[in-house]
Amino acid sequence: PPEYPNQERGRVVVEVTVDQRGNITKAIPGVTGSTTLNSELLRAAEKAALNAKFNVNFNAPPQVGTITYIFKLQ
Repeated sequence: PPEYPNQERGRVVVEVTVDQRGNITKAIPGVTGSTTLNSELLRAAEKAALNAKFNVNFNAPPQVGTITYIFKLQ
């Protein structure tokens, strides 16, 4: 899970592009569906998304989708 400041909460939707090797090649945090634009949460979500890994598929073109991170008060 992403590391983030304990005093912040909200939902950050990250648009991601995944290559044939299952690697995230592009991550744009704060797209439609996000409930916060807090810069620390956006950075935490982007960092977590860039570390995500998906299945390898050499027959597929690059895929675009979203990952949603829910940050809760701790």
